[in-house]
Amino acid sequence: MIRVQLQPAKTSSLWTVALERTRLDAADDLQAQINQRTFDFELLKTEPAGGVMRLHGQVQRYYVWRDGSRIQVWLAGRIYELDIVESRAQRAGAAEQAGGPRDRLTAPMPGTIRQIKIQVGDSVEPHQTLLMMESMKMESALAVGHAARVIEICCQVGQLVQMNETLIKLEPLAS
Repeated sequence: MIRVQLQPAKTSSLWTVALERTRLDAADDLQAQINQRTFDFELLKTEPAGGVMRLHGQVQRYYVWRDGSRIQVWLAGRIYELDIVESRAQRAGAAEQAGGPRDRLTAPMPGTIRQIKIQVGDSVEPHQTLLMMESMKMESALAVGHAARVIEICCQVGQLVQMNETLIKLEPLAS
């Protein structure tokens, strides 16, 4: 899950936006929650500056531009200007507590690897950032909720990865 606090331009209100997948077997079926309103959507096509989605049963083209902490979204003939106030990915530790794997870090959603902050053989601390990933024009720090040793790095900077794809193989360490 990615959670972002956005502030529409020229207002003092804040939007809390949470994005997550709706089915484990469908990487492009997503759900957005914006200020307690829920929207299910499916990404049909993604491109560097936008794509095509199915929202409320209708196929819609969207465009996204990012300049620093300012995002402009064009959707259904409207332009939304937003400033990123806070952005964070759900820590993998929460997924582990729900019975998720401890021996690997997987992609929480489709995206592009922007930075790898560890090397094979490194020991990592709980919640230490292992890599940075960009998805839907938002950058997220990915971490695990336990101490581990890096066994294998299964991705590269610039690589497009799919949801649930293994990014890093780990050997859990006693905490």
